[in-house]
Amino acid sequence: MKVPEFVTAYPRLFHVTEVDAWPGIEQNGLLSAASLLDLYDVEADRRRELVSQLRPEPVELTADDLPPALLHAQNTIDATKLEASLTDITLPDWLTMLSDFVSLAPTPARLASVESSWGYRPRVVVILNSRTVVAEHQWRLRLSHINTSATTPAARPRGAATFQPLGTFAHPKKDWAAEVAVQGGIRDIGNHLLGVEKRFPDGTVEKIR
Repeated sequence: MKVPEFVTAYPRLFHVTEVDAWPGIEQNGLLSAASLLDLYDVEADRRRELVSQLRPEPVELTADDLPPALLHAQNTIDATKLEASLTDITLPDWLTMLSDFVSLAPTPARLASVESSWGYRPRVVVILNSRTVVAEHQWRLRLSHINTSATTPAARPRGAATFQPLGTFAHPKKDWAAEVAVQGGIRDIGNHLLGVEKRFPDGTVEKIR
């Protein structure tokens, strides 16, 4: 897939996160779990636990001179289904790999699918300009044909090659990408921001930015 095709098919990218996560994102950028653990200098044993096991609740990270940051909960993922779907990688290694990426939904329909997994929990949606994200972060951008965290209604096969660079991603139809991921995250978030919304289960939307 070439860059012009990508930005035409997916002009906006969406990230769903915990309601209290925005202040940290605004200051430090939209960082992967691994990058956040680096930034907050989490000790090695705790770090391995947080990246290689499913998190049933959000995890708050704190450090001097930094706003609190949140690692999102993964309580909607069925560990048994996820493990059975892996083709060439162990569950801890898969989760550790995911922790190095920030996940973005490439279309409103894919965003709605991600939001549905939040159920009755409010959430924040960060909306980014695809063109500028690609211009700055193309070499760390990866695409997937599946939502890599989804296990319902069925967990589709996945493995070490599920994430593909933009240049080698096959796209038989324009909405074939289910997920866009940026390795390490997007530190220069202000350069790409189109909006920030707090969304509630009743459909109410509160604009933050």
